[in-house]
Formats: sequence, structure tokens, C-alpha cells
Amino acid sequence: MHHTDWDELEAPVRLAIEARKGRVHTARTASTGLNSQLAVVLDTDAGGVFVKGLRADHPGAVRQGREAMINPHVRAVAPRLLWIIDWAWPTRGAAFIDAACFLIWAMAAGHSASQAEALAAQCPGWQHAPSAAIDVFALASTRLYNEIARNGPQPFKQRLAAVAHEWACHRLGARLP
Repeated sequence: MHHTDWDELEAPVRLAIEARKGRVHTARTASTGLNSQLAVVLDTDAGGVFVKGLRADHPGAVRQGREAMINPHVRAVAPRLLWIIDWAWPTRGAAFIDAACFLIWAMAAGHSASQAEALAAQCPGWQHAPSAAIDVFALASTRLYNEIARNGPQPFKQRLAAVAHEWACHRLGARLP
């Protein structure tokens, strides 16, 4: 897989990383590795850090989501995961949206809607969000992932459409078309 260089990243992604680690002094793109579009070693104000990732719409993103979910349980043999950045949609929006997007991936990894919402509820943005706003986002997510699934037969796209639909039904207490 071709690795994206630091300077090729969209500005919002670079800014999100720098907001967490400080100014980047040098960046070295990894010369090996097959599973991440982004694989760079950064020298930052806070020290060295290895950053890897995929765009959220890449088929391998499901695998990296699983890595993030098991990371707390494998600390004896793996470094602590610092953060996840959604490379596909680095935008401003309601504070609950990141938790809601994560919730869909948590469901795709096997959590029920109730379990995934319990995870999302740990985020302050979710805690303070109006329930009606989350309901609307759940319905919009169903429509988005249905469109994505219609345009691509990959199993992960079909799975995301199914779990987005399941979540919206959970939120709205109804079967959706």
C-alpha cells in the first residue's frame, strides 16, 4: 500500500494531530507496512510518536477500529493507543457527532445498539446532546450508509448500512423502510 506523506495529509488532519502532540518538527514516512495509508514517525513538541491510519471509507478501517477496541486489553504486549482521528470527515459539527460515528463502528464490530450507546454516553458531547438531535443523526446515518452500500458491494459497506439501520430503529423504536 502506498503511504501518504505528512505533507500530503489534509490540513484538518495535521492540525488535529498537532493539537494533541504540539508542533511537528520532522516527519518520516514509514518505508514498510501494508495495512495503513498513513504510517509516519513524527518528532513533535511532546516527543516522538508513530501515527498510522486509514481513511474511514477504506475497507481496512474496520480492522483498525477493532485494533482500537481491543487496545486496552493488550497493553502488556502493545503500546497504548493515543487517539483516533476520522480522516474522512475532518469537519466541525455538533459535539456528539464523533461519538455517534464511533457508535456505528462499535456496532459493526459486534456491540448491540444499547452497548454502543453506553460507550458513546462516556463522551461529554453525547451527554449534553438533545435526544432529538441524536435521533435525526441516526436517521441521516441510515440514509448515508444505505447510499454508500448501494454504490459499492463490499461487505463492510453492507454491514455499516445494516448497523446504521439497526441503530436508527433502536433510537426511533420502529422499523424503518
